[in-house]
Order: sequence, then C-alpha cells, then structure tokens
Amino acid sequence: MNNGHLTEERLQIAGLENELLSAAEKLHLQHCDACRLQAASYKQLFAEVQSAPHAAFDFPLEEMVMAGLPETRKRRSLPSLAWIFIALATGAGLFWATKKYLLTLVTGVLPFTLYTSVLSALVIFIFLAFDMYRRYQQIFRIVEQ
Repeated sequence: MNNGHLTEERLQIAGLENELLSAAEKLHLQHCDACRLQAASYKQLFAEVQSAPHAAFDFPLEEMVMAGLPETRKRRSLPSLAWIFIALATGAGLFWATKKYLLTLVTGVLPFTLYTSVLSALVIFIFLAFDMYRRYQQIFRIVEQ
C-alpha cells in the first residue's frame, strides 16, 4: 500500500483477478472509493483490450519488415583449399627442416618425444594465433558498426 492506498500494480491486479489480492487489500477496496474506482477502470480497460479486434493490414507487413532487415552473409577469409595448401606447406616445411634428424627420431625415444612435443606446441601455437586473429576481426567488425 502507498499512503494508505493500493499501488498502481496492485490496482491493476485487482482489475484483472481479484483473487490474487490479500485479505487486507480486499478489505481496503471495499472501504476506499478512490481505489475501488481505479480498479474498476482498470477492469474496464482490460476488458476493452481483450474484446478489441485483431490488427489486420491491407499490405504485406511481413514482406516489408523482412525487406528492411540487413542481409546476413557468411564471409570466409580463405577458401578451404587454401587452408589445405597451408597445412601441407607447413608439414612439408617441417619435414624438410627436420629431415637430417629423422634417423635420430626413429632410433631414440627421447629425441622423438622432444621433437613431437616441440612440433605439437608449434601446431597449437599456430592454431591459437589463427583463432586470436579471427576473434580480433570479429571484435573489430562489431566495433566498426
């Protein structure tokens, strides 16, 4: 209650469903003419809104709205074949750089583990760098708008 009267929200609830009010609020409505009149006006307003006819347009509203929306396009930075070429070129480059150590890689577990770890770390670093660059581009596009 507000200054002894029901709040606007409680008056609207009284206009919709009187059962949701507490006993004290119902008692107040029985004795307060101002609140009872306001609740009755809300009840009439809600009844008129419910009985109003649904909006009907004589023009294609959905088409107009859809035409006004911006187009969404997927942009690729590089085609799939380019990514395959980059992966093959990277693999060939790593093979060429480590070809004199391949015998050591095959014969010893420790060097193999070491080179595999370094190679894995390098590949992970490359993927993380590409991902970071892609996210940077997304954020830049958002800021640019």
